[in-house]
Amino acid sequence: MKLYIIRHGETDYNQKKILQGKTNIPLNQTGIDQALKLKEKLKNISFDIVISSPLKRAIETASLIAPSQTIKIDARLEERDLGDYEGKAVKNYTKQKKIYENYFENCTLGSVEGIQDLMKRVQEMIQELRSAYPEKTVLLVSHAGWINAFVHTLKPIPESGDLEWFELGNAEYLEYNI
Repeated sequence: MKLYIIRHGETDYNQKKILQGKTNIPLNQTGIDQALKLKEKLKNISFDIVISSPLKRAIETASLIAPSQTIKIDARLEERDLGDYEGKAVKNYTKQKKIYENYFENCTLGSVEGIQDLMKRVQEMIQELRSAYPEKTVLLVSHAGWINAFVHTLKPIPESGDLEWFELGNAEYLEYNI
């Protein structure tokens, strides 16, 4: 399977450095422009299936990149639930990030979704896609936290359990053969 994973375009929350998590925020004009620019970059790729997170910012991004395709919605692509941190400045979460990004601690303080739960959600979806679409080109539109978890499902967990943060920019993509 050829897999393209795209992070949604920019939102006002991204621009203001406010945590969104599962808060349903639409793209801003910059995000729309980013998605259209990415559409142009990917214009020669024929996607067999397009799947998006149910959050507005992801659906809007998918619709702009693949306007003639039916977009399937899958809740497993939703952003990590950031619980009490949603709607607050990124710097508040960054102070505690190490504890929330430690695989073995699987911290859920403040109603944050445990990293193991997120990674399990990612792994289950990828296994299902591999089985259902082994020879297809699949486009997934998701979020920074989900994509970070995806990247970590491809490599061993460090002995410390500390997962190095990988962040894809808005309307940027990763490409994999899996």
